[in-house]
Amino acid sequence: MKKLFTKFKWLKLLLGMLFISAGIVTVVVAIINPSVLSITLSIILAIILFSLATFAIIASFLESPNSLFASILVYSAILIAVGIVLCIKRTLIQDIIVYFAAVLCISMGVISFMKAGFLIKYKGKPLYIVIAFVLGSVLVAFGIVSLVFQNEILQIIYIAVGAILFTYGVIETVYGIKMLSKNN
Repeated sequence: MKKLFTKFKWLKLLLGMLFISAGIVTVVVAIINPSVLSITLSIILAIILFSLATFAIIASFLESPNSLFASILVYSAILIAVGIVLCIKRTLIQDIIVYFAAVLCISMGVISFMKAGFLIKYKGKPLYIVIAFVLGSVLVAFGIVSLVFQNEILQIIYIAVGAILFTYGVIETVYGIKMLSKNN
């Protein structure tokens, strides 16, 4: 995929704009009408997956038109399959997002505690040790609270997903502009 983006730099801009739009829509819908957010987010993610698959297929055909099989085509088929599942089972996101976010936070918290332990063992700076413990505590606490108060925390998680999509889009767009400006 990295080679694909290096060769077709304009893809970075298109995907960046797609992610920015997805992030804005997700945050706005999460604030205005959270009841339809699961369906909206499923459609947004399906569009992103279909777009990635389409870009990959087009680039694969442009890069090696004589090749009948390329690994990027398998990757594209998986993206399309997941996109179709999201379109058919639109509440799938709502069913798994809280568990995913909670487990991710708890895992990151535990890793932060491990980092603090290593910092203590290898005589790291006391400030970094405190930051690692505080961050670990906050992440584990948020993960546990997410599991206990699933319905209440869902809107916050959706807003965070929208913010992450938006941020990723901005990074991709800036990087795409930088890549394009190097050639000109």
